[in-house]
Amino acid sequence: MEADGSQEFFQNARIRMRWDRHNRWDVQSPIGIFFGSAVEADNMRSLTLRVEKLEIGKVRLSCYFPMPFWESAEITLVNLSQEYKAPLNARFYVDENSVPRSDGTYFTTMYHEGETVYGHDWLLYEGAGTGWFVGVVQSMQYGNYCEGDERFYIDGAVSPQINGTGTEDYYLACFWSNLDFDLPFGCVVGDVLKKGGGHWRGQYFTPACYSRYHLEAPIPFYSSINARIQHGGLSDIRSNYRSLSFCYINKQAGLQQTDYLDLGNSLSEKIHNYQATEQGEVVTLEAYPEGEYFETKLQDDGRYHG
Repeated sequence: MEADGSQEFFQNARIRMRWDRHNRWDVQSPIGIFFGSAVEADNMRSLTLRVEKLEIGKVRLSCYFPMPFWESAEITLVNLSQEYKAPLNARFYVDENSVPRSDGTYFTTMYHEGETVYGHDWLLYEGAGTGWFVGVVQSMQYGNYCEGDERFYIDGAVSPQINGTGTEDYYLACFWSNLDFDLPFGCVVGDVLKKGGGHWRGQYFTPACYSRYHLEAPIPFYSSINARIQHGGLSDIRSNYRSLSFCYINKQAGLQQTDYLDLGNSLSEKIHNYQATEQGEVVTLEAYPEGEYFETKLQDDGRYHG
């Protein structure tokens, strides 16, 4: 797509996509963050998304995510501003879809914007079914947000199976502050330190843009996913956040719980004919799970064994 390169176009134009006559949009996002540059037109290259600045204030926007459908596809661009925009030229590539519909997944996004809430991790994406979480573009402004860990709860887990070590690590930057860089699987878009006046304090008042694409490190799920990231080390920073996450999903769950044994519960043990040599008495353990609810103490019964 060759389009207007103004910041207003990046913020106020919306791209919407719907597959197979779904009742709601599968993709609904500001145009800039959808193509990986959330704030303004900055040159950015990854394996999935690209932004190239052209002459006379125009840009070339490229998206390489496959978007399967089986009946129809509807793609709409909406201008929410009152100003006329430069002419737009778009090109789409359509090929045969050899995947059976029952085995296929739909390309979806989740857009989230607002102010962070103390004690609650920022929601990147949540969905039920089977699929693959493939990436996120995030913009952050105000507060020392760099210490936030990504925390992904997969298939209904109480604690996150993925519990990271900091925002800058998740976005493959490794340390703070970060200069502009392009990698196949993640990018920092624009020189935030320079835009913030060359001082590290100023960069936090400048909207930043980070992206991470899980192509080399896939995150599959089989019944549900809840992907979040902290703002600050304990989700205690007041910041303005915007994020767009990409996911392939089939609403049919591939993993279903059919039974469970509640160890320490005499009735459950009897129903399941549970036996163990040198079985000990029932004991209660207490622990604080990792994740957003780390201050909540959980209790459960179990048994010691010889």
